[in-house]
Amino acid sequence: MMKDQVEALLSQGIWMGGDGLPSWALTVKQVHAILPELQRLGLGVLGGDVYIHENGTFRPAHMTWYSNSKDDETTASYVARSIEETVRYLQSIAHIADDYKYVLVLGAGGKGVPVEKY
Repeated sequence: MMKDQVEALLSQGIWMGGDGLPSWALTVKQVHAILPELQRLGLGVLGGDVYIHENGTFRPAHMTWYSNSKDDETTASYVARSIEETVRYLQSIAHIADDYKYVLVLGAGGKGVPVEKY
């Protein structure tokens, strides 16, 4: 069930499978739009990769971010913090990456909670 919900959110982006990358690439606006729903689902943003989309192909922009869970952190705290860190990262590169695409790595984190990638 949750996998279908996550797929519906991510599929608002562009499928990168044609370039050998089995992921969805989202605009910054799309990322901001789905973050509240990810938090509601209890999924944090483990990190992400930034891509340049030109002439129908994707190439890495060599920019990434990540958010590791802390030992004493609850799942809810990790999810909220990872989403806040994602927003801050996107804001920090907005001046140079206006039209870049973002691939998110999602999962539940926190003490004792295994990470599930979507």
